[in-house]
Amino acid sequence: MKKIYHCTCIIFACLLLAGVTAHAQRNDYVITTQGDTLFGTVSNVKLTSIKFKHNGKGKAEQIFSPQAKEFRIMDDVFESKVIPNNGLPLFLERLETGTISLYKYHVYDLQTKNSPSVLLLFPPGQPVSRNLSLNNNSGHVTRLFASKNDGPLVEVKSNRSDFSSGTQREEAFEDLISDDPEILEEYSASVFNNLFLRSIVKKYNKSSLVRN
Repeated sequence: MKKIYHCTCIIFACLLLAGVTAHAQRNDYVITTQGDTLFGTVSNVKLTSIKFKHNGKGKAEQIFSPQAKEFRIMDDVFESKVIPNNGLPLFLERLETGTISLYKYHVYDLQTKNSPSVLLLFPPGQPVSRNLSLNNNSGHVTRLFASKNDGPLVEVKSNRSDFSSGTQREEAFEDLISDDPEILEEYSASVFNNLFLRSIVKKYNKSSLVRN
């Protein structure tokens, strides 16, 4: 009886340890430019690099933006995309996907033109912020980019005027939705802010599915 009890305790302990280990492993992933999907834990996210630790392996490796198509950290997905006037692909958070895809570039530093490879997209150890506030803040830069039918990205919103003017961004967005007069009219009659812009993208993508 004691032997059976002892064996039962060992089995229970092993199952408990396996459960704790599985729970500790996040379900992050990286899709490489070769098309391989790697599962593990993503950390230290920067504009041009991440740290990635494979499930079951001890040491994290650095992966650069030209080596990855996309990755997920917790509930947020980032894609490696080239923004206007910048030849090196950057990791941008994907906000919406469809006929029009919407991406967010968000860094906590203003040295974007000088040293993008060292800029954190969000503070280490903190979850990705879902706050889309674009208020002018001297501690961060937030820019929204959109592409239509997987075309080149255009800037459609920013809390800075260093890169493009507000008029240029509004006209770029109008051009993306110009083939849907009803949505274009709704957009033109409203205040151009980030949350409304995202809602227009959602409506346009839904309407695009019906039209096609």
